[in-house]
Amino acid sequence: MRAYATPPSAGAFAPATPPIGHTLTINLSPTHNKPAVRISSSASTALHPIAVIIDLFLSSKNDKIMRPKKQAKAEKNSLSQVDAMKTHIFALSFLLLFIFPLTSLAQDTTNEHPTRVRADWAADSVIVGGSAAMSLTLLLLESEISPSQCKWCRQNSFDNAVTDALTWPNPKYAATTSDIIAFGVIPALSLGGIALSSSLSGRYQELGHDTMIMAQVILLNTMINQFTKLVVGRERPYVSRGNIGGYNNENDKNLSFYSGHSSFVFATVVGAATLAHYQGYDAEPYIWAIGIPLATLVAYLRVAAQKHYLSDVLVGAGIGSLIGFLIPYLHRENAKSQKSTPHLWGSANEKGFFLTYGSQF
Repeated sequence: MRAYATPPSAGAFAPATPPIGHTLTINLSPTHNKPAVRISSSASTALHPIAVIIDLFLSSKNDKIMRPKKQAKAEKNSLSQVDAMKTHIFALSFLLLFIFPLTSLAQDTTNEHPTRVRADWAADSVIVGGSAAMSLTLLLLESEISPSQCKWCRQNSFDNAVTDALTWPNPKYAATTSDIIAFGVIPALSLGGIALSSSLSGRYQELGHDTMIMAQVILLNTMINQFTKLVVGRERPYVSRGNIGGYNNENDKNLSFYSGHSSFVFATVVGAATLAHYQGYDAEPYIWAIGIPLATLVAYLRVAAQKHYLSDVLVGAGIGSLIGFLIPYLHRENAKSQKSTPHLWGSANEKGFFLTYGSQF
């Protein structure tokens, strides 16, 4: 935000430090019938700040008293025009204040690769390492800490109806198919699309950042899912349906909520597509168009396999999508420095007052 508190002076308003980006200055003076508008532009920057400055010069009451009566009478019409223009300019200014924050969402249209995603190597290494260690620990201790009795045993008619309608004659085929798509096809599509796009465009330096971001998406999602399953302890659908799929992992039967497959595939697809968007990769539309239907297929197969209820896969898809979006979004290069909140600044002296409205995008 660029705000100038320099008292107004006669003539055009000139801030002590020129703003970066574009500046629209409107000077309003009792001696002019219309405002003087000046638009200037400096060298473009990563954030493209815009300051809209409204410089209002109004005659004070003391100035009117000191003027000769003929001069005051001659300026009466001019002053009324100034008051009218002031009203319109204030309305325009407040409208611009609401527009400025919204324009930050579209700022990447001005550059080929405007919003890069950057890893904070020190902090992200700790997060990735900690998530990996915790996930591995929970996996190794699963036989010891997984609930032997269900904590969430009660069923509901909605989940039961959907499960009974979608169950395959041999649920284990659905489970195997979901494993292949979730841990083979989708990672190859999403992660491979990211790597291929950066390589084909000659942006090899992005591979390290992309790998760190996606590792954080996947490992954080895995850790949260494993911890939630152990705490909630919901009974899987096949337990109360005769286990026609022949599942024999006793440590897994009370880990239904929420679906790890669904959260993993949606986190991977949404994370890769969001990363591709901010990096400007050509693979983005293909990841969305192919990845989301495949992720939805995995969620369906988990219900068909009697591994999860519909509520399990819906929650998993939602949490996975949220993590997949947030991690790349919070790692945008300008995420910390961008300021989109508008501000108001002003000052006054014996000649009048001026207001400065500004925002960055």
